Amino acid sequence: MDRFKLEIIWIGCFILLLFLPPGKAQSIEMEESIFGLNSVRSLGGNHSVKKEVALTFDDVPSPFTPQVLKILNNYDISATFFLVGYQVEKSPEIARQIVAAGHEIGNHSFSHRWSSDNSAEALAEDIKRAEDAIYRATGQIPLYFRPPGGMVNDKVKKACGETGYSILLWWVDSRDWLLNEEEILETVNKEVKDGAIILFHNLATTVKVLPQVIEDLKTKGYEFVTVSQLLRY
Repeated sequence: MDRFKLEIIWIGCFILLLFLPPGKAQSIEMEESIFGLNSVRSLGGNHSVKKEVALTFDDVPSPFTPQVLKILNNYDISATFFLVGYQVEKSPEIARQIVAAGHEIGNHSFSHRWSSDNSAEALAEDIKRAEDAIYRATGQIPLYFRPPGGMVNDKVKKACGETGYSILLWWVDSRDWLLNEEEILETVNKEVKDGAIILFHNLATTVKVLPQVIEDLKTKGYEFVTVSQLLRY
């Protein structure tokens, strides 16, 4: 092919790019950058909203989950539950109760036994295994992933990118697995702010303190939403 023909082809391609619809060009760009976005995106709240918070619960289902669901129902509150795959396999009916009650679900790994020694491939396999267990039990695919223990490193980011998850953390840690009821209330009331994601678990202490947490935050003027509502997608 001579030089003149090559120049004609290049000019034609340039003109075609100029007249591509804006939406098409944007779609191509997003498809090429999806892995990059998801592998680094780590969210703990939303600075742009006022007087809204999201209650989140880790390590579910547990024997205390039905009681947590009852409390949330009494206050007409929707929350986000992060499910552990092996626990879902043990108690699929509780996982279904969470979804049936209108709450949002997230992925919290299958094994909940992660360490810095795990490879990115092993972590991705664990995430996918949890997703499969959750889908079989509930018919839903989780929107977000919360690493066990909040562990975030390059391998976790890569694993989340490969499996299509954004990393969902928190701004307020109730530490309900460690503190007593009074200390939990003090911690949440001190650290809460507009747009915060609040971390709880499904424990006996959680059940005892949750109604007062809700009452206190309502008194402060906060409304309760799911994570996706808080983040506005």
